[in-house]
Amino acid sequence: MSVLGRCYRMVLLTGGVVWLSLSTAFAAKVDTFYVDEFLRITESSPIWESPQFFQLLSNEVQLLANDGLLPHRYPLIEQDALLYQLKQHQAIPETIRFDVIHQYFRALTDLHYGPTLIAGVEPYLSYPEATRSISIDFNNILNFALSGMDDPAEAFALARPDYGPYQQLRATFEATERFGGLTEAQRLTVQINLERLRRLGHKVSEQMLLVDIAGAELMLFDGSPVPVLRQASQVGRTDRQTPLMWSEITHLTVNPFWTVPPTVYREDMLPQIRQDLGFLQDNQIQVLDFDGRPLNPASINWRNPGRILLRQSPGDLNELGRLVVRFPNNEAIFLHDTPSQGYFSQNMRALSSGCIRLQEAPELAHQLLSVSQTDAADQLDHLLSTGRTQELFLEQRIPVLLAYWTVELDADKGLSFRSDIYGLDEPMKQFFRDLAALEGS
Repeated sequence: MSVLGRCYRMVLLTGGVVWLSLSTAFAAKVDTFYVDEFLRITESSPIWESPQFFQLLSNEVQLLANDGLLPHRYPLIEQDALLYQLKQHQAIPETIRFDVIHQYFRALTDLHYGPTLIAGVEPYLSYPEATRSISIDFNNILNFALSGMDDPAEAFALARPDYGPYQQLRATFEATERFGGLTEAQRLTVQINLERLRRLGHKVSEQMLLVDIAGAELMLFDGSPVPVLRQASQVGRTDRQTPLMWSEITHLTVNPFWTVPPTVYREDMLPQIRQDLGFLQDNQIQVLDFDGRPLNPASINWRNPGRILLRQSPGDLNELGRLVVRFPNNEAIFLHDTPSQGYFSQNMRALSSGCIRLQEAPELAHQLLSVSQTDAADQLDHLLSTGRTQELFLEQRIPVLLAYWTVELDADKGLSFRSDIYGLDEPMKQFFRDLAALEGS
């Protein structure tokens, strides 16, 4: 890299984070202040007399197809005419300079953040609330662009997510496309999953618990791309979906009570109680008022029970099993042990009422306590054996991400397509269809 290029790379602007407000779902609103700043900084740069720079820039834009983006979305203003003008040593008008760099910024912004983030498609719940939302920082985009002064490929490499699964899927997609191995529908599915990985690349961390909802499995990472733990899970069924979410694991509950959620109470338990009042005793369920005082089930009019709570005692019958993994959210979602272990042998494991059921809850709990450097890791087996309900708070919170992918990489078969159990692919696909139509594909 030249000295001039290195100097450009060190430029940092004040102004902080820029929030985008969209009037349309399809237009990336580039803050023109940063485009003007790029033009000011590069006013006397040799790039404005270099056909090679603009040819390399055009090449990089075309390669965005391997990222699942639409190269024609970023037109570089009659490229051939521009190159001819440069070869004739004619000065490029200011308006043309602005338009070219504006498209350069759009391309880098979509590559780094994803057009669906800008458009608000497939949002993630984020807890603690408003602390982890992603906004467009055009300081980053400006510095990416300036880093590509010698070769725009460097700017695109910096903007491209440095997230292993994204890089692997992109490379496999490129190789498969080279040999024409995908149908149009499959190509669109890969495109939207690259978009999901592009957006989540801003949320993943070296230490985290990742729940793959569509794949019904989870992985715990501790500073390495290889998970320290990987196991099957059961996720919410189609009418009680597990939400897309980002939060932080705060504590574990050992030998938990289970306060029955309102939906499960109304739709699942109340019909059984009306048929047989013994259902409560058989399942070790207490009836409580909203102050926590026990009520006599026989004294309640179960056709109109009023304001009551059902609470299941700890034990082998408890629907939460022996362990619960908790994190802040308003959806009453957590990970928990389950007595329904037989269902883990099924390929289709969208079976719960929204929470994530664990195949090996004690193993996950041990790893979480160990990764978070919590002393109770050595005491967990004893605490489980007591049967007493206890809360174990982690010394360090561990990020947890509930995500959704319908494409994965199989070591033997390459691209493997999953069932879209929640129907989340279609809105994403429609976004890209509309985007292609809007841009004149």
